[in-house]
Amino acid sequence: MRKLIVLTALTGVAAFAAVTALPAGASPRGLNGQIAYDRTNFATGDQAVYTANPDGTHEQELVANTSGPGWSHDGSKLTVPYFTDDGRIGTATVNANGSGYTPLPLTDPTLNVACFDGIWSPNDATLACQSWDDSNPGRAGIYTISSADGSGLTRLTNPGIGRSDEPGAYSPDGKRIVFLRTDQDGNGVGLFVIKSNGTDLNQITPPGTLIQSGNDGDWSPQGNEILFSRHVTAEARGSLWVIHADGSGLHEINVQGLACGGSVFEPNGFGCHEPHWSPDGTKIIFAGNSPTTGVNIYTVNADGSGLFQVTHDGADDDPSWGTHPSVGSSPIVGRWETVRTCQGLVVALENLGLGPLAPAVVGDYFPDQSPQELAARKDLCKGAKPQIHDHFFTSDGRFGSIDQYGQQVDDGNYEVSGSTLTINSESFQFTIQGQTLMLTPLLTPELKQEALADPLNFNVAGWMVAVAYGGHPFRRVACGVWC
Repeated sequence: MRKLIVLTALTGVAAFAAVTALPAGASPRGLNGQIAYDRTNFATGDQAVYTANPDGTHEQELVANTSGPGWSHDGSKLTVPYFTDDGRIGTATVNANGSGYTPLPLTDPTLNVACFDGIWSPNDATLACQSWDDSNPGRAGIYTISSADGSGLTRLTNPGIGRSDEPGAYSPDGKRIVFLRTDQDGNGVGLFVIKSNGTDLNQITPPGTLIQSGNDGDWSPQGNEILFSRHVTAEARGSLWVIHADGSGLHEINVQGLACGGSVFEPNGFGCHEPHWSPDGTKIIFAGNSPTTGVNIYTVNADGSGLFQVTHDGADDDPSWGTHPSVGSSPIVGRWETVRTCQGLVVALENLGLGPLAPAVVGDYFPDQSPQELAARKDLCKGAKPQIHDHFFTSDGRFGSIDQYGQQVDDGNYEVSGSTLTINSESFQFTIQGQTLMLTPLLTPELKQEALADPLNFNVAGWMVAVAYGGHPFRRVACGVWC
């Protein structure tokens, strides 16, 4: 429900406020971190933005007297609207912990620039905003601004007098934007896709599709599906749907456990609206409401299974799912990258008294040669080129490694206890300083003895040294599809 109850002085196009409401070109952005939403105090009419873990724990009021939060892709900031001294709506950014509240200045003297729900470009440098001019209705449309300082105001769309364009999301590659066009009564004309330079406008939903304001479309992180809420008939509440960016593949997501699309005439008629993908594209967050229950936040798997009710206040709406790590999760959660060399592996093995294992451990650098052939070389690492190597750790305890070709080469489960990291049953010591991770394999005498007894075949000790790449730092990078 796109609304800003605290801004009751809005008129004209600002009537947007009263509605009830994740691999083309890029891969999922990763870590399913904290969520954000707004809550209304119906006794006072005040609203505030909250953050919480996806299970509803560690809820925190972030910003008072605002609504419609939207996470940046890197999880460091959110956008919220604010009311200017002259009665217009602008956009502010705030850090994930509530600090650094920064209203972006309006560089145009009469334009409202409201970046509801945080329509950030993939690199987080640009915001796409719903804009209008109360003194000149012909100026309505989607405008973009710099997320750093509000500069670079650029108009992308012109819906025509009396209409409004509400941006929904950038495509993962940043080349297109999906948005909802509404008529003078706030009813959706349809979902449209446009290039991010404002050209090549295409309507993707069939004519007559009923979409309420605030349900502007959210591009899957994989880039292949756009998620939105529609009303199948005028008598039905909202239900969740997906459609391809070319207008094909329209189908409903059956939310198992909630009868989305219920009758507007029934007190228990349930509606589902404001859906958004989780950062990894495997789940959906949305608001669900009925006259009996009020509005609450839910999550569900992308296929409609695994329903979970996050909030129970009956006054929560406008959800957004970010990548900022959940409160209480291990700091190791994320993706870590290093540049691994053949010689670096050899030295790491030698430092642990495992030098004879080297021909078997450095095989990735010489895929066409066996460990026995490599053992016969005078200069083992001659001709080997450095390789990028990553590890990822998910918030639900999964571990994996990614090779230089972007392929997963390890998998398993992990646990953290103090400074000890256990992957499957093997233990490592780890330290994290800022954005740097260091790993040290905790090798038992038995593991070393076993490895040295048969050094040219796979063994656990060699694998542990390769995973840790001891003495070399891993730096935190964007999760991508992996975490």
